[in-house]
Amino acid sequence: MSSSTVITLKPATDLTADEIADCYSLVARTGFFFEPGYLESAHLTHNPKMVLAHQNGRLVGLQSYSLYRCKTPFRRRAMPVLYGGLAFQDTTAVGRGIAHQLSVSYMRHTFGPFWPLRSYAFMLRTPNPKLMQIMGLQHKLYLPTSNELTQTLIRFAREFVRKERGIRYTIDDRLVVLTPDEERTPTEITDQWPLFYRASQESFNQLAFDLKLIVQEDGRQYLTDNYLLVLGRSSRSQLLKAVWKLSRRWLGKRLSIGSQPPSPKPGEGPGVRATRPVQA
Repeated sequence: MSSSTVITLKPATDLTADEIADCYSLVARTGFFFEPGYLESAHLTHNPKMVLAHQNGRLVGLQSYSLYRCKTPFRRRAMPVLYGGLAFQDTTAVGRGIAHQLSVSYMRHTFGPFWPLRSYAFMLRTPNPKLMQIMGLQHKLYLPTSNELTQTLIRFAREFVRKERGIRYTIDDRLVVLTPDEERTPTEITDQWPLFYRASQESFNQLAFDLKLIVQEDGRQYLTDNYLLVLGRSSRSQLLKAVWKLSRRWLGKRLSIGSQPPSPKPGEGPGVRATRPVQA
């Protein structure tokens, strides 16, 4: 991550008018479209914790989280439940680790330095297959493709978002939030698809198409205004798998570098004889 990147955390109520305008501008640059006032009425009204990344005074990354504590199907006792509201980053920030830094900053702030060992559940509403894949790296996801998405979990997720988030749209048995036809504003994301939306694991892309979160027409991609309510929980086994994969990747790169032949010295190389310098 660039040394000029500054990450700050603040309650949504502390955002200035200029900062809110910057959020709208960042969202628009990713291909999403928010009606004027939507950010305030749908997200900021819940006063989430805002996590902002700036480079040279320009907003390049944004995430928001709300923290609840309630009983879940995962444990008998009440446990923390994170609701992820917003997650956007500028094209200049993609692939530079800023999204990871934003999320880690929030987790450390909320759960302390040993946050990977904490137990928590989470939910987020998204059409984005790439985001789903990222969340699955260190969490156990309960997706419609899994037989572990039971009626008990579906009922819990529905009741939670209706009570805590005020979502009144129909939520089907796949946890797809269905926007009424008269309120839909389909958005083309063809240019943004490769960078912001397409997952490297094809099953996540196919899930988004099957659930009609995203549709393809004549080689172009469109958001339909349907969203998947992604439900999951912290998983030490998934975290260890992610760490193991990253370690193998890092080790593979190091071994690859070490196995390369040394660069020839000046004056040496194929077809060039090394000579001693002439002494005066």
